[in-house]
Amino acid sequence: YSGDLNSKLPKETAQLTSGKNTSTFDIEAATTVCFVLNSAEYCADTVSQLEDMIKGRIDEAYSESISLEEIQDLFYTNVANSIQCLVRNVEAGVLVHLSSMPSINWKTFDEVGDQSLYLSNMVAVIKLFFPAIRDLLSEVYFRTFCDKFIFSFLPKYSQSIINCGKIGTSCSLVLY
Repeated sequence: YSGDLNSKLPKETAQLTSGKNTSTFDIEAATTVCFVLNSAEYCADTVSQLEDMIKGRIDEAYSESISLEEIQDLFYTNVANSIQCLVRNVEAGVLVHLSSMPSINWKTFDEVGDQSLYLSNMVAVIKLFFPAIRDLLSEVYFRTFCDKFIFSFLPKYSQSIINCGKIGTSCSLVLY
């Protein structure tokens, strides 16, 4: 069953092709990944309970030889794979928009406004996926997803800022 769960995870991530996002990862795919994670978590818990039941029903001399830990580990691997799949695909959807940031000639800006198009698009991806994922996962696994997303995304975001080069020194701040 663990193999069946793993086969439900999407294999491809979003890619930038000719300036367009070709991602097949959408809310439905994210929902499927969350269902895989929740099923794997349930199975891991159930396997542990099954082990305890078996140990309680067999002769005490044999109970120490009963271990379903390997099977439980398979389901926890499904959980980890699901979280990684969510991180990889949501991040890919954000990075598609972030990739346009270094190509902007920042020296030509006279004023700093509210928000660039690339940032609005990144926020739209985050607003699309994060609430849906939060609603489908337990608090522990949503927190794990968020932590892993940030640890993966922030270095790429920082590198994009570094790749932008020098920003003009004559910018004035305009608040809208």
